[in-house]
Amino acid sequence: ELNKSILDLALKAGLCDEWAEKMPTLDKKGLIQMYLDGIDFSLGTGFLPNDKLKEYGGDLLNDFGIYIDQEFKSTNPTKLVMLGDCKSNVSISDFNVAQLFVKDNGNALIDVSDDSFVIIDCFDNSCLDILSKGRSRVLVNVYGKAKVINSSLDNSTITVVNKFKDNY
Repeated sequence: ELNKSILDLALKAGLCDEWAEKMPTLDKKGLIQMYLDGIDFSLGTGFLPNDKLKEYGGDLLNDFGIYIDQEFKSTNPTKLVMLGDCKSNVSISDFNVAQLFVKDNGNALIDVSDDSFVIIDCFDNSCLDILSKGRSRVLVNVYGKAKVINSSLDNSTITVVNKFKDNY
């Protein structure tokens, strides 16, 4: 029943046949992983609105790095999705590599240091405040009206690319 209703929503959003065939056989964790694996589809089409994602994913969402309307701290995530009215402090250090997605009205303080590499896609009315230090590298793709404040110290770099469109 769960998979059928999610599949119906995905097909309406334009899900391809290959992914549509996989969806009915997945458990809840598999569906959440599929959401993440197809994050460009998920965020770009508006597939699975935040309230439906909360309803279907429940307590498992945070285990997969998906936060909706929450205030939280995260250290060295590999993939992090912030939806709704999230407020977060994210620290990435050492030799870690991370991919972050901030959508809707999310606010994130992001501290990147050492030799880390981070790619961030921000959308809608989100607001990011990024500090990079050491030899870290940060790439920020800006969609919609998202705002980015950034400071880089030492030999670090932050590259901000305005895509001049609302999503992917």
